[in-house]
Amino acid sequence: MANLNGILKDSRIRGGRAVIRGTNMEVARIIFYLNKGSEADFLESFPHLEQAHIDRARKYYAEHKEEIDAEIYLIEHPEAVLNRLGYTIVPEKSGIKRVVKR
Repeated sequence: MANLNGILKDSRIRGGRAVIRGTNMEVARIIFYLNKGSEADFLESFPHLEQAHIDRARKYYAEHKEEIDAEIYLIEHPEAVLNRLGYTIVPEKSGIKRVVKR
């Protein structure tokens, strides 16, 4: 378990991904959402978070860009995670997508 200036990395929490201590919110998810919209919108959507949490996430991201970019990729491309686990996404005629084991 590592505590890096308010960032926690613990294999028992979120698979060991970096989270803001006391929030269970992943740094990668914060950066992902901030890349999609404004800080004000983000804080409105996640009222349990504060500007200080955003600042910590940005600082961690600046120091661990490769790690966080890889996590953001998996957020944006969930099929990559499923493929790694031996699953695939199958679209049905109704437009619904099904996850099936290969």
